[in-house]
Amino acid sequence: MFAKSSDKENYHLLQPDEERTLCGCEVAPIIIDRQVGVSALHLTKIRPLGYELCEACARAASEQQQPA
Repeated sequence: MFAKSSDKENYHLLQPDEERTLCGCEVAPIIIDRQVGVSALHLTKIRPLGYELCEACARAASEQQQPA
């Protein structure tokens, strides 16, 4: 699952509870799998095409995968 909004060109990765992104943004608890004009971050099952992964989420995911 991913998070995105219509007014940004980034998508986000989610924490296990899917209430926040890895970079700490709050996500609306709705799933929208089509193009809509919504400014709030919402859930989507499909990786958004044409969107870039949020740099902070990418960094956090990389840090989680590195052994301690």
